[in-house]
Amino acid sequence: MNLKTFAGDLRFLRYTLTHPFDGFYELRFRRSRNWILIALIYALCGITKLFKTYYSGFLLNGGLVYGVNNWYVIAAALFPYFLFALANWSVTTLFDGSGSLSDVLEVLAYAQVPKLFFDIAYIIASNFITGEELILLNALYAAGILLFAFLVFAGLCVVHEYGAAKNIITIIATAAAAVTIVFIGMLYLEIMGKIISFAAAIIAELTKRR
Repeated sequence: MNLKTFAGDLRFLRYTLTHPFDGFYELRFRRSRNWILIALIYALCGITKLFKTYYSGFLLNGGLVYGVNNWYVIAAALFPYFLFALANWSVTTLFDGSGSLSDVLEVLAYAQVPKLFFDIAYIIASNFITGEELILLNALYAAGILLFAFLVFAGLCVVHEYGAAKNIITIIATAAAAVTIVFIGMLYLEIMGKIISFAAAIIAELTKRR
């Protein structure tokens, strides 16, 4: 992919954010997917979370931050998006959704872009506000989340070819599926931990007897 193609995808990203239904339709059915741009957006999401952890104002983080695992912060920032994508794709296969897992990941990536700008403004403003102005800062953060939610809703309607009512139902089902996936994952890790501990105890006992 050359720079001209990448620049064209960036311009179309702006069009998608201002005309979400038409833009996501073009992405889904007429344009080639740009995985480099998608990966870059997710990377920026993780980096923004790092900046929010380290450089938010005193009213938000309580002062200097020590002992933070940067990779854990990035993983924690990206995990909800990948979990939602997996859960949504799993649910929509049962509701005759036409979108693929990669389509959902693309929608989530594009929808994050305006939220990233809101988050950056949030981080910068947090260093200059007083306690009385904190409600305005929270309103700014909430605006970014609402815009993100609207873009995700529009994108999912398009890629799965759903109406609004069916999309709402599948999003609710997606939330339930995400909780189920997390529960099963935690249960699996706990069982595997017990199996490994049991096997280690047996090996240790056999070693002692020798």
